Amino acid sequence: VLPFCSCWTRADYGSSTASVTWVTPLSHTMSAVTTVANRVHPIRVETRVVRCRPMRELTAEQIRGSIVNATEAEIERMPLPGLYETLWDEREYLGWRDPDGSPRGYIVHWVDDRPVGFMVRAASSTLRPGIGAMCSFCHTPQPSTQVLMFSAPKGGAAGRDGNTIGTYLCADLACSMMIRML
Repeated sequence: VLPFCSCWTRADYGSSTASVTWVTPLSHTMSAVTTVANRVHPIRVETRVVRCRPMRELTAEQIRGSIVNATEAEIERMPLPGLYETLWDEREYLGWRDPDGSPRGYIVHWVDDRPVGFMVRAASSTLRPGIGAMCSFCHTPQPSTQVLMFSAPKGGAAGRDGNTIGTYLCADLACSMMIRML
């Protein structure tokens, strides 16, 4: 079993640097893009594993309280996955898409002894059909139709100003199950 780890991530935006908590199955360096002042910039993301934690059961209140990059109104409207049907010991994080077909998705994982979650948004355009793509979480090569660019608004003033960070993830955010199969 490959443990899903809570990580420290440093993202270099050229002249500025930001540190965020992200999740990844391995220590690695990857390329991603960010939007600063509504312009897309390539960035280098360096990730180091801090501590591996298994996924623990979450309540609806914990999930809603864990989201760090959404307004209170967005959190209140956030649909929750079926928590009673969730097999907590078989996943590394909780990820789900909005069932109403909107581009929104949500990811929650444990950092130390508290859940941390964030809202992500799938890009409206997809990769060119017929090529392969790889999810940044599970590192599984898949058809391009099953991997999407997801971006997350940054927390605080930067997010309110439209600054985001993004990477390619499995379209259904079910990478937790793929990580277990590797």
